[in-house]
Parts: sequence; structure tokens; C-alpha cells
Amino acid sequence: MEPIPMTRNAIKSKVIDIISTDAFIEDGERLDLDANLEKVYGIDSLDAIDMTFSIENEFGITISDDEIEKNVTANAIIETVYNKLKKKGL
Repeated sequence: MEPIPMTRNAIKSKVIDIISTDAFIEDGERLDLDANLEKVYGIDSLDAIDMTFSIENEFGITISDDEIEKNVTANAIIETVYNKLKKKGL
């Protein structure tokens, strides 16, 4: 049985949940998807590594150090995850 591909919205929702948890964003507070996560939410390099580890585990993908450095917004992370899953056929 083939796995059902994840929709972009499903990926977006899961990534937002992970970022919101790691950035300690309160329930009901909206995550600005285009905001620089470090500047606006105070996510430092160690937080970024923890967040990336959570995302990798959730989606079964690997994100390189270069990609971590380039993904400074939630939208960039969502796009990276989507593209990696698309390449895997998921």
C-alpha cells in the first residue's frame, strides 16, 4: 500500500506546531510565517538545531546545516519540508 502524500496544508500545520512549541508561542498567538525566527521570536542557533531535529523526526527527512542557516522564516522551513517530501514521493 502506497503512503498517502501529505498536503502542503498538513505540512504547514505540523511545522507551525513544532515552531510554536519550540519558540514558546502561546496558544492563540499567531506565528508570523514571514518573520525572521531569530529576530522576532528569539530562536537562537541551539533552538534552531532542536527545532530542526523535531522536524526531521516528524517528517522522516534530513535537513543539512546549510539549509538550517538559510531557513530563517516559517515559510522557508515549510517549503524545504514540502520539497524534501515531494522528492521522496510522499
